[in-house]
Amino acid sequence: MGEQVTVTYKLYTRLNIASQMSVDKLPQYQGFWAEELETARNISFTREVIDGQQYSVGLLKRAALFPNQAGKLEVTPFELTIPIQVQKKKSK
Repeated sequence: MGEQVTVTYKLYTRLNIASQMSVDKLPQYQGFWAEELETARNISFTREVIDGQQYSVGLLKRAALFPNQAGKLEVTPFELTIPIQVQKKKSK
């Protein structure tokens, strides 16, 4: 109890994001006192290689969580809608 845990939300993608994404559901921190550390208004992507695959990685949000009760605590998911660009095959 009371010891800080930092949660970081990152988006890993190999697709081209078409436009602005929208937040459908923010995470809930039940059983924690939470302090927002960073929330990206405009996401800047960096490159990262995982298991030989290259990904674009964007930091979405960081928060410091302080448990205010003992036991198993869970954080709900961060849900987004992200439009992507799909290349159409040229017809002959």
